[in-house]
Amino acid sequence: MAADSFGSRMREERKRQGLTMEQFGQKMGISGSLVGRYERDEENPKPETIRKFAEALGVSPSWLVYGEGSPKQKSLYDASVSYTHLRAHETELHL
Repeated sequence: MAADSFGSRMREERKRQGLTMEQFGQKMGISGSLVGRYERDEENPKPETIRKFAEALGVSPSWLVYGEGSPKQKSLYDASVSYTHLRAHETELHL
């Protein structure tokens, strides 16, 4: 069954990693009951919180929020920043 909301995708990934709500809550610095409210879509996380959840779970924020792309896929912005960063280092080495 495909996850169709922020909360269900977060729950799916948390469970896939073998974490309880309490364990994930400890990792995030929040209570397990608050994790449950996010997973039931009873709470709407702020953008910064979404980013932290995505980072802690090792998934892209766009997948977590919108279900777009692969869970492990970085955003195009992240890819372009990484490419630019690598090219800058490449240039420094050849100067």
